[in-house]
Amino acid sequence: MSYSSPLLSRPDACPAPAQSLDHGVAWHYGDPLIEQRTLSEGVGWVDLSHRAVVTVTGPDRLSWLHSITTNAMDQLLPGQSILNLVLSPNGHVELELHLVDDGSTVWITTEANQVDQLLDYLNRMKFMLRVEIEDVSASYAVFGEPISAVHSDYPTFIWPSEYSHEHASDPATAKYVPRRPAIFIGREVVVPRSEMDMFIAGRPAIGSWAWEAQRIAAGVPRHGMETDHRTIPHEVGWVTSAVHLNKGCYRGQETVARVHNLGRPPRRLVLLHLDGSADAAPVPDAPVASDEFLRAVGAAARSMPAELHDSLVEFADRPCRSGAIVFRGLPVGSLPHTPASPTALTNKDNVSEFVLLSAARRLGQPVGYLPEHGGDLVQNLVPTRHQAERQVSTSSNVTLMFHTEAAFHPHRPRYLLLLCLRGDPSARTTLASIDEVVTMLPDDVVETLWQPRFRTAVDESYLHGRLNVLGAPCSVLSGDRSRPTLVFDADLMVGVDESAERALKTLSDAIARHHTGVVLEAGDLLVVDNDRAVHGRSPYRPRWDGFDRWIQRSMAVADLAPSAAERNGRVIVTRFGA
Repeated sequence: MSYSSPLLSRPDACPAPAQSLDHGVAWHYGDPLIEQRTLSEGVGWVDLSHRAVVTVTGPDRLSWLHSITTNAMDQLLPGQSILNLVLSPNGHVELELHLVDDGSTVWITTEANQVDQLLDYLNRMKFMLRVEIEDVSASYAVFGEPISAVHSDYPTFIWPSEYSHEHASDPATAKYVPRRPAIFIGREVVVPRSEMDMFIAGRPAIGSWAWEAQRIAAGVPRHGMETDHRTIPHEVGWVTSAVHLNKGCYRGQETVARVHNLGRPPRRLVLLHLDGSADAAPVPDAPVASDEFLRAVGAAARSMPAELHDSLVEFADRPCRSGAIVFRGLPVGSLPHTPASPTALTNKDNVSEFVLLSAARRLGQPVGYLPEHGGDLVQNLVPTRHQAERQVSTSSNVTLMFHTEAAFHPHRPRYLLLLCLRGDPSARTTLASIDEVVTMLPDDVVETLWQPRFRTAVDESYLHGRLNVLGAPCSVLSGDRSRPTLVFDADLMVGVDESAERALKTLSDAIARHHTGVVLEAGDLLVVDNDRAVHGRSPYRPRWDGFDRWIQRSMAVADLAPSAAERNGRVIVTRFGA
């Protein structure tokens, strides 16, 4: 049964939205901006009575909790509080716990939707130890206050001091902490429900919305908001506040130690500051190619998180040696079943399309190609039964050979973007860059590849039923000799003479020996520099159960001007073999 705070009966109390983690308490009391200002002045209380409260008693409580959580509990003094985590065996965050010991009892507050998981975990791990665990949420309520001192009468969790400073002071862990333009000073007080009215008497009420705004501004993570099932502590800055790096073994400790020693978590929590150029995201039913949607995309590209923005800009300005970059943990929205074909209608929202086109817009100009799904700016790549064995993007049972995207096209894309909505662990996207391959080639082969002695067949989808067409002679390598660009298609490109054919085969063999690859998971965005890297895909076996691999593809050119005569809006309509 859903919770409803008795304080929602107060004048002007507006309940938090049903989908919110704060559902059941007041979102605001009529003016959230004034409430936030009051909160920043160190005044008022916040109803957090929807949080669960669990107690652990017994003489072994501290040493036991010390052994099964990430932070050091064995020397916790009465009145001292601590932020703690429970990790999976692989180091992913399963639970976020706020704890305080009063000398005889450890009080734990956590999200209401985590309490059953917490109780199950604690009861499974108690064995023969002298501890007792009890859910006392029905008898105790939690209140938030903008104060960093222990309450004299009630158990009090004080937010760690790391969040009350703009920067981490410890150089060993500062690398995990996002730059904080604000600080967060606060505590959670556990109050008997019979004393709630007495506790709040005579003080201004603050909604959970203002409390959340303060938390977010200070870069304080919250489980279930800034985390997902893959989050590890380093990604959201919890290594500084909720993990003790020098304590003994606990579940997930190996991952914590390994990532800390290597120094590079796969993802990072960053702050997004909207610049006000757009006051709303496009409505859910707005067509992806509509002016409204693209204006919102442009605004999002300007105001995306700084680290994502800077990484995309740097990739465009100074491409890395691999010719590709992967971003993880991006939102994809709510997904229906994987569609049966690329053009099948779905009832999904536009979250993934918005994310994909925002990244494409940061790199250049998103475009579509008329034969590719009618010129859609975002295309669904899903396995199809009738094309399972063919050299097309919707194949599955065969190796998709290495190729430059639209290698035959005079206005081929500069960037290929692949956003994974659903992954398949056996489907490996393969990559090979010219920087990594060219050094493996004999000098005479390299010289041949610089000469216009190659032709590329036009993909059949672009021929509208005509016979196959070979493009004009071209070189495989072009541009600056110190940083050449590459055009290659293992399936469609041929040499115009025997020597050119041998050079092409030598290149193909080198790519096969020296390529890399990545298995894309949901939320992963792969960006390929189409001038400097070729890509392919390993075979995999679809299950045809509605949850097969689902990739969304977008393409971007550096400049729209060269294709102006062969473009309708953002759709390039070049005809071949007329």
